[in-house]
Amino acid sequence: MTHVDDALLEALLADMDAVARAEVLPRFQAITSDSARAKTAPDDLVTDADLAAEQALGVALARRLPGVVLVGEEAVAADQTVLDRLAGAELAAIIDPVDGTRNFAHGIPVFGMILAIVAEGRTIAGLIHYPITRDFIVARPGQGAWHVGADGASQRLSVAAPAPLDQMPGFITMNLLPPTLRADMTPLHFRNVLNWRCSAFEYRLLATKRWGDMGVFARMMAKRANDAARKKMVMIDATYLKTPRTASGVSVKKGAWPTDWADERWHEQLHAATDA
Repeated sequence: MTHVDDALLEALLADMDAVARAEVLPRFQAITSDSARAKTAPDDLVTDADLAAEQALGVALARRLPGVVLVGEEAVAADQTVLDRLAGAELAAIIDPVDGTRNFAHGIPVFGMILAIVAEGRTIAGLIHYPITRDFIVARPGQGAWHVGADGASQRLSVAAPAPLDQMPGFITMNLLPPTLRADMTPLHFRNVLNWRCSAFEYRLLATKRWGDMGVFARMMAKRANDAARKKMVMIDATYLKTPRTASGVSVKKGAWPTDWADERWHEQLHAATDA
């Protein structure tokens, strides 16, 4: 497979919506102490909804795409060797079942589901689903980014026009940046900076021009994060990928920052990007 056609895209959207309605929404605002647990830190949570949705979407994708390699955020959190499945995979699906888990666990309706389809290391589709409103943002190489409403209506997306930094509001996950990069961000004097603790929702605001002109996301490579602030890209990401060394920038592993920013062993793959 080298691309995701319209029919397959519609089927993937239907799968994500069905899983969200079956596994995510029934658990929203119904979290108990037994159904939410800490992973790497007290504020890094996993819920029964994360686990059930990842499992259910994986089953749907395996049926939809025979032979697909599945890499889910929660599977990786439990066993880092799951990442090794990506090496040489002809077709892979990368899943973040509930992006914004902390919001979800506390009854805040700011969360999403993220999926990337990757063919031989190249992303051929990025999809974000918003279970509360049942709509999507999707992107495919060479076809731009689109909003797909709950009724199926599509609208082409573009980010805001360039503006001076002091006139640009946006999103920076400042609390997750390493101290050196945090210090680099502080003097830039953006007009206003927020952090919704949900990249999927921040991407939505940027792509639909509802709020925000720029975004810097902590777990992307530092160089690409800086490029995002300068070029103002619409970004759709999924979970954490182990990738070969490149000359394009530095990289990190989820949950840890390298002491040497020349270390390029890890980065969070940028699954779909559309320049403004």
